[in-house]
Amino acid sequence: MDGFFPSTLYVDDKYLVVIGGQTEKSPEAPENNGCCWPYMPANTRVLVYDLTDKDNIQLSRDFSLDGFTVTSRKKDNYLYLVNSQYTFRIMEDGQP
Repeated sequence: MDGFFPSTLYVDDKYLVVIGGQTEKSPEAPENNGCCWPYMPANTRVLVYDLTDKDNIQLSRDFSLDGFTVTSRKKDNYLYLVNSQYTFRIMEDGQP
């Protein structure tokens, strides 16, 4: 899980939910393009582990959402995520 940074955990009798940031280097972005920092797309990654068999914990779901997590809640059997995504307009034409 290179580039994964867990930030939130939810656990109940059946599931463990791990929410975190996932970063990847953009293949089209050069290493040094004159920006103050390299552009690295940010995604939210959600890992859901099945805990019904404590001796054999299994990853049951692994999915990603664009942007970063603003907040999250788990209520009953539902997980609510609020994400946001920056627009890098300076990257469109290269001018501030």
